[in-house]
Amino acid sequence: MIRFYALGGLGEIGKNLYVLEKDGKILVLDCGLKFSDVPGVDFLLPDFSYLEKRSKDILGLFLSHGHEDHIGGVPFFLQKVKVPVFGSRLSLELVKANLGSRAAEYEFVEVKAGESQKLGPFKLDFVEMRHSIPEALGLYVETDEANIFFTGDYKIEVAPVSGKPTDFKALASIGERGVDFLLADSTNAEPAMMWNGGASAGDCLTEQQVYELLAKEISESSGRVIVSTFASHIDRIQQILKIAEKEERSVAIEGRSLIRNLKIAEKLGYLDGLGHRIVTSQTLESLPREKQMIIASGSQGEPLSALVRISSGIHKRVRLERGDKVIIAAYPIPGNERAVTDVINSLLYKGAEVRFIHSSGHPCTGKDHQLIMLNLIKPKYLVPIHGEWQHLVGHAEIGKRAGLPGENIFLLENGDVLVYEKEKGQPRVKKHGIENVGALIVDGILSKVEAAVAIKERMKIGSEGVVIVEAIFDEKQSAWLVDTVMLGVVTDSSQSSVSQTLNGLIARMLNENTASDQKEIEQSIASTVKDYLKSMNQYPEVVVRLNSI
Repeated sequence: MIRFYALGGLGEIGKNLYVLEKDGKILVLDCGLKFSDVPGVDFLLPDFSYLEKRSKDILGLFLSHGHEDHIGGVPFFLQKVKVPVFGSRLSLELVKANLGSRAAEYEFVEVKAGESQKLGPFKLDFVEMRHSIPEALGLYVETDEANIFFTGDYKIEVAPVSGKPTDFKALASIGERGVDFLLADSTNAEPAMMWNGGASAGDCLTEQQVYELLAKEISESSGRVIVSTFASHIDRIQQILKIAEKEERSVAIEGRSLIRNLKIAEKLGYLDGLGHRIVTSQTLESLPREKQMIIASGSQGEPLSALVRISSGIHKRVRLERGDKVIIAAYPIPGNERAVTDVINSLLYKGAEVRFIHSSGHPCTGKDHQLIMLNLIKPKYLVPIHGEWQHLVGHAEIGKRAGLPGENIFLLENGDVLVYEKEKGQPRVKKHGIENVGALIVDGILSKVEAAVAIKERMKIGSEGVVIVEAIFDEKQSAWLVDTVMLGVVTDSSQSSVSQTLNGLIARMLNENTASDQKEIEQSIASTVKDYLKSMNQYPEVVVRLNSI
């Protein structure tokens, strides 16, 4: 029996974590994080609790590439489940950097495109895939029950500016060997009805076109140029350094994640000998502005990132001047749009020129990349993964264009289990077969709580405010003393008068209440507050604290 399910990555962008099971043995595919727009939340992780319970059955974790939405959850996962981690050299180096000194505690297995590996009931073949980071791998999994191809993230680019293209010969060979299930990247696929025949978001530039646009913008700049991109977009950084060499500009790197990743990339030979263009910020400041370039983190508007601090005027070393050009070489990830817009507004207000130049590292629907993949692999069944619902549904439509019958295309949610038994024929779906598929939030250091509850509370406090009630029982006086504080609650009357009224209502209710259970008393207080404020069309979060003196 083969089982496939996702704990993240379906119906969303980020926290990709997919699972293959064969006769009770588990292979985990990727383990990423998801960025959040909720204040105070650093990022979201898949809920690992189901896999924790099955830890003895897990044979390994395969990483398709080194982007955070595929590897960002690995340090947290390994704390719970200690298993071998398989991936390309670059992917593993990036994970080890995230782990720091703890990396020595775990087993890492470096694999290369073209190699094979036997892992329990799974025979694994690794395939070169083109993406916006080097050493991205697809995975062909053979079992005695069914064969599966997992694309990871990919883009079809025949002649990329740098790096290797997708190995089409290997993909065609896999198609000839036979694929039952294709688990394929759905990013950029969108239902045809959404666009009425017009250009969709799936129409994207080639990397060569991006390089030419970047080169044009930088060569035409008479002042300093700041380029912001993902810290893990090694290919884009290579392009920028090539242009800096041509334009004889020196480059300073701003952002810890960028500095860390560039050290890894240079160690592995991915800077094409252009590391000499990188100088310290102090050295850059001594040069004419037309010779200056900065590569900065913060393309997603992350709080306290280099670009955000530059745009806010609080960066220690970089001060924007009118005429500086800022190029944002990344699309906003869903959830980050507001933060990116705020950064752009700040940059423009300070007199900077702002340009967006980017191309997706994922399939371009407008160029039929997903259709090409389907025609190469020739699967019996398609399982769209890695995308929001519009992408999954759009990918399903492409599957039908490729000739797959609708019953052979499976649109799954996180937690749905696709079950296949060869002798029984058609696969079946067990809806919500895995119960714990919510998200965990990482807040501050490594504190993790149930995301659904915490986020709901934060959003309510942010939109409706909060009322804090402290009730103290004075044992000498045998009476309750009440103090109510309202934050962010808007009423027609002054807050002090509303608080005084609430204090009186709560004290009277408590002094008449005969309940002894603390939880019951707290609920009674909360109900009293909510009922009173409901009459004013206010629905804040209510926090109650009971004490005695």
